[in-house]
Amino acid sequence: MSVGLLESVDVRGQGVGAGADRAVEPALVLEGLIKSFGATRAVRSVSLQLAPGELLAILGPSGCGKSTLLRLIAGLERPDAGRVLLGDRDVTARPAHKRRIAMVPQEGALFPHLTVAQNVAFGLPGAARLFGLRRAGERPEVRRLLELLHIEDLADRMPAQISGGQAQRVALARALACDPELVLLDEPFSALDASLRHHVRTDIRATLRQLGVAAIVVTHDQEEALSLADRVAVMQAGRIVQVGAPDEVYRAPADSGIAQFVGNAVVLPGLCAAGCVTTCLGDIAVTATDGEGLVMLRPEQILVLPPTPGLPSGEVEQVTFFGHDADVQVRLDSGESVVARIQGDLPRGRVSLQVRGAGCFYPSA
Repeated sequence: MSVGLLESVDVRGQGVGAGADRAVEPALVLEGLIKSFGATRAVRSVSLQLAPGELLAILGPSGCGKSTLLRLIAGLERPDAGRVLLGDRDVTARPAHKRRIAMVPQEGALFPHLTVAQNVAFGLPGAARLFGLRRAGERPEVRRLLELLHIEDLADRMPAQISGGQAQRVALARALACDPELVLLDEPFSALDASLRHHVRTDIRATLRQLGVAAIVVTHDQEEALSLADRVAVMQAGRIVQVGAPDEVYRAPADSGIAQFVGNAVVLPGLCAAGCVTTCLGDIAVTATDGEGLVMLRPEQILVLPPTPGLPSGEVEQVTFFGHDADVQVRLDSGESVVARIQGDLPRGRVSLQVRGAGCFYPSA
């Protein structure tokens, strides 16, 4: 799907089990949602579609409206305008408990007086819930969910006896127990240690995949959104400004602001002529009309080489080592400071830089 401003999204062939040659009825449709709090417009004409089994990440900075959008979908807030359709049903006026939408809050919100198994059983519908709380560990639905999320050995523990990552798995299992059509996750990993996030994300993604449940995760963490989702919707100031596959949003951001928000970016002024932009790093290939503007590169597109005649050169100012790779900040002889991302030996002193691949060009207004 092409990258650009989102008005409506073609979900043909998207989602788990979707056929490539036929249209798939969307699991969720948002039509022109608007929500204000006094003079503050939190959500501005958001339209979006989600395919069955698809995992969508809504990525944006704090205060951009993404949590308000999630609450509108869940039925915890009523829109000022627009519609929410779950499958082919308009649920805009339905209360939250009648939408078959499960929400996993940031902190998990487990019941402290119930065991893990009883917390999960609480998600069972109606009478099944009451029976399930008495003998929660014996319920096949509960056992299956605990096994799917690799927490079956925690069934008899109390929430105070488990870790934050385990609590998030329990919260998801409880949400899935009601057999929802859609799962909403609001910043679900932000309270976890960095070492836990990858494992919990992997388990949750695998579980949603196996069950074929559509889900939306709200996050301000770019790495989380890119690694977890089938599609990423970037939100700024109450609007969805770009939507696409993670690699599309990363490699072809719609504007320089999105480029700098979604991952690290090197943004340079330049003059475009005949498909090349002349910059301090030399000529960079782009697809754009002629004129002045900004060209965007990702740091991993910049090679750091020994001093080489004919290439832009400068002094290494700073090296930030991450273990698997490193960011190298170079002050060019022309005065600009550029950051490259490398693997291998860490450079010192004088170096040359070379660009590989094409850039994205944003013409001046």
